[in-house]
Amino acid sequence: MSVTKYEEQQDYPDLYINEHELTEATRDGFRNLFLSNDPSKKLLLSEKLIQNLQEFQAQPLLLDKVIGEFLPELNSRFLHPTERLISCSLFYELCKIKGYKTLLLSFVTDISLIERLVDELSNDECESWKVHYTYLLWLSQVIQAPFPLKTLEQKPNLEVRVLNLLISFLKLPGKNRDASVVALGRFLSRSDTVQLLPQFIHYAISLLNGSKQTDYSILGCLETVAQFLKFVERSVFLPFEDLIFRFLRLYKKFITPEDTLLQKFACKAAYRFALLLLPLKSSEQWRFSKYALSNFEQYPEDNNVEVHEDVEYSVDILLDSITHKDTVVRWSAAKGLARIVERLPWFFAEQVMDAVFDILMENAFRDPVTNEWNLTVTNPNSWHGAVLCFSELASHGLLKKRTLDKLVPLMLLSLVYEVRNGTKVSGSNVRDAADYFVWSLYRVYTEKELASYTEELAIQVALTALFDRELNVRRASSAAFQEMTGRNTCVPYGVHLVSTLGFYAVTDRTACFTKISVEVAQYDSYCLPIINRLIDKLHYWDAEIRSLAVQALAALACVYPHEILPKVQTLIERLSTSQLGHIHGDLLALCAIYQAVESTNKTLLEKSYTQFLYNYEQYLPVTLFHEFQGFELSSILLSFISCVCKNAAPPDNDFLERSLSHLSAAISLQDEMLHSKIAETFALLYQYEHIAVKTSVFLKTLNTSSLLSTQLCYVLMFAAVKWKESQYYVPVFQALSTLYTDKKTCIELQKEVSLFCYNSVDYVLQNLEENYLDTFVSLVFNFGNNYHIDSRGDTGSWVRQYAVQAIAVLLLGDAEVKRLKESQIRTSLSLLVRLRFDRIDKIRVSANDALVNSRNHYLIKGDKPLCDVLESFSSTTWAASNYVSKTTINLLNVPSMFDSAFHGLVLLLCDGFGNEVVTSAYSNFLLYLDLLPVSKSSSEFTALEDIFDFLEHFISNAATEVPLWVSSVRLLTSLLVRGYFLNFISPKRLLLISFHAQRRVKQFKSFSTLQYILRLYQSTLLVQHEKVWVQVMKYITNLLVHPMLKLRLHVAECLLYGLQQPHAIPLPSSIYEQLLTTDWLSNTPAHIKLIQSLKDQWQRKVKT
Repeated sequence: MSVTKYEEQQDYPDLYINEHELTEATRDGFRNLFLSNDPSKKLLLSEKLIQNLQEFQAQPLLLDKVIGEFLPELNSRFLHPTERLISCSLFYELCKIKGYKTLLLSFVTDISLIERLVDELSNDECESWKVHYTYLLWLSQVIQAPFPLKTLEQKPNLEVRVLNLLISFLKLPGKNRDASVVALGRFLSRSDTVQLLPQFIHYAISLLNGSKQTDYSILGCLETVAQFLKFVERSVFLPFEDLIFRFLRLYKKFITPEDTLLQKFACKAAYRFALLLLPLKSSEQWRFSKYALSNFEQYPEDNNVEVHEDVEYSVDILLDSITHKDTVVRWSAAKGLARIVERLPWFFAEQVMDAVFDILMENAFRDPVTNEWNLTVTNPNSWHGAVLCFSELASHGLLKKRTLDKLVPLMLLSLVYEVRNGTKVSGSNVRDAADYFVWSLYRVYTEKELASYTEELAIQVALTALFDRELNVRRASSAAFQEMTGRNTCVPYGVHLVSTLGFYAVTDRTACFTKISVEVAQYDSYCLPIINRLIDKLHYWDAEIRSLAVQALAALACVYPHEILPKVQTLIERLSTSQLGHIHGDLLALCAIYQAVESTNKTLLEKSYTQFLYNYEQYLPVTLFHEFQGFELSSILLSFISCVCKNAAPPDNDFLERSLSHLSAAISLQDEMLHSKIAETFALLYQYEHIAVKTSVFLKTLNTSSLLSTQLCYVLMFAAVKWKESQYYVPVFQALSTLYTDKKTCIELQKEVSLFCYNSVDYVLQNLEENYLDTFVSLVFNFGNNYHIDSRGDTGSWVRQYAVQAIAVLLLGDAEVKRLKESQIRTSLSLLVRLRFDRIDKIRVSANDALVNSRNHYLIKGDKPLCDVLESFSSTTWAASNYVSKTTINLLNVPSMFDSAFHGLVLLLCDGFGNEVVTSAYSNFLLYLDLLPVSKSSSEFTALEDIFDFLEHFISNAATEVPLWVSSVRLLTSLLVRGYFLNFISPKRLLLISFHAQRRVKQFKSFSTLQYILRLYQSTLLVQHEKVWVQVMKYITNLLVHPMLKLRLHVAECLLYGLQQPHAIPLPSSIYEQLLTTDWLSNTPAHIKLIQSLKDQWQRKVKT
């Protein structure tokens, strides 16, 4: 079950980088940068190099092959005036990838650089903060030189100048503050500059007076003290212990729980402060060692050993922080406590551990009935912090047998820890920390010491790796199990399971439940624990996990029925709960177990089990549920009924009647989220004659109901049925086809009717009589012509999608049964060709696939031009079929498909503006037009005149639907503006098109559609013909009285545009002046008078 790294790379190629190509590109980038002398070229090369370096974020170790080769050369350019910006920027990128600690050792540590760096940092005219960041890190390294700073100063007071300089950077919010903290901490830890520490501490304390909590200086001072305590030697620190202690007490009072960063660095400062007060390795006498195994159960008498009194204060800070709301604080506190315990004598170390135990067990209690621990009111943050602390203690070998005896049962609880507070679920971090504890424990202790805990821990870790909801927890458990197996031979079947529960194997949660669990269950030690854990998962809050647990129990029941069947009675008894989620899991599990056992060994089933399945209602406490829980209860019952109906044994009529009543109750809830489950359940019930004979009742309810939700639900129910008898299908089909053609039917119902037809295509083609088949095919063609548009957009595409899929199945099926007429096949192909140019990507791709799959149809093979084009489609990829390429445009060259192809192309193109698909299709169409002759000769199939004829027909025909009419107007406008058709078009035909556009104006209320008509008028004005100009100007003037303000303004602009044409007829100066000065924001009598004057002018011109 393990997955190799190669397979992982194939599944997730974007997560892996080409090591050789990237390292070579980075080497070339550094070489080219260092060899170039052109400043502008250097800048471009550095930007490209930074992009390459960012690729190393996923695998920083690969950078080690490059960094050692070029880092010295890069460091030598830090102080160069013209190159320091680029060099420091690159250094910062390296710090982001590798961390600054790794790169500090690469700096030149020449002590003469201190003054130079101080001067550079004091310069306010620096190009970038990245330069300051680099210089501060450099100064932090140089300042550790083992020489007194006074002997190095070139200007007086070097120490004070350095202190003031570094303090000035503490108030900054960026990376410069982090670098200055490192430099200042190392500076103050020197034996010759530590006398400046009181000055710094007094400055830090003064910030607390009247300062805001968001002041970065406060955070910087606390970080500096933490860094100082990290680097300072104990002998240097002790004289200032009281001063640091007073500082910590003041800052602790100032910090609030919301100040995460302040709390984190307070923890660091506190435990480092305590470490300096404690002797090194006091625990050597009692901590576990592989070379002194006898001390695991020995407890030394060291209660007379004295410990500095201020250590207790640090421990109190860390114990408080271990329950903090932020993980970063808890993690810092846990590590600090472990390091303090490592230096304490056993007497005091045990007290600290007991305090952590108290935190762990706060609000935990044993259930008086089951005698099991109840953790529902515990604090997840406290548990996480305490488990992390014990994990750190285990990694240092600081846990004795007496401690482990108390701790291991709690860690077993931690592996399944989860607390719900309303909708918030917590505990995944606790389970992850528990895995870390197991990993740490087996990494340090030997097999002998852990023999009594191994089996129980191994089983629980394996169960967590299999059934935890979170991926990171499953992988952490996998790592812990592998660590246990690799270091301990007592793990039950560990060698056999180490690959089965591998890191990549547990990635797929579904596979963990349904496949890997069955493999693990073959080993005796794991079988019953797996079954018990899955039964517990039936009450899990996540419905998906409950469903997976049901599937897993069904899979196990097929293999281990003797182990699972004894649990059935427990599941039945648990149905008395008032938790709907619990009932959901138990009901489905009972049914799934029954189905699994019946299919493998029916003799094992008891009669009482079967009676329960068909009389389940008497076991359910329905009266306990409120009305608002009807949705959940119906969902559970429908799922259970579906499971029962999937069994081999048919249920009795009483069960079917009760199921039908539950179905009706679910429909009455009017909840669309239930529709899919209702449809699935109905389809399973409909296979029984007792339900199928009620078809007329269902249809009557569908036709009489005034509720859209009910109608949708019934149509979906019929769409889900697997039809077997035509006596039931025909009345349903007739009712739904009538419903679809009703003008009052909404698009949602039409969509579900089209789904019904698509799902029943195979049945219709095989079984229906010819007259019904013809009606069915006609209805499918009607689906393909649905271009309904509303506020949601092209909602007709919902129906057209099913039309494409239905036609595809029709053509494939007819290739075998040959029941369709030739005219129907031609119409199907024409519809697919038109939809190959649809604006919806999914429809376009589906139509392409349907055309490719139909090219072997016995009637299509005779159309050679069409077959040639379809053959070229078959070699295209999905991405290519999503576009309208030159190959797709070639459908216009197929005589039998030109009408449909051009129809679809017009709907797609409009005026050529849109997404990438539209713009590329428009470009290819223009290339196609450029190759056409103006007029058709005997050898040509299509000419420009034919294109214009079709557009003219679409615009002039009163029966043309609105989407096609508007698209034709937009495409004709676009082509006229580009100069097409102007060489042969007659003025009479232009006037006719303008006239039909004028007739359509009253039908439209959309501003955008009326604007398209105006643009058509503007494009016709380009034809230099006086009669056309006068008539079109008259049509434009008619729109000046339109009630839409925006439109009137555009109409006025069109009039002015027409008057500026070279062939325009001049207006009287008085009318022209009024046209220029009139405010068209409202219709006034003056406006009406002006419009009438314009109309009179155009009329006189028409007469002359």
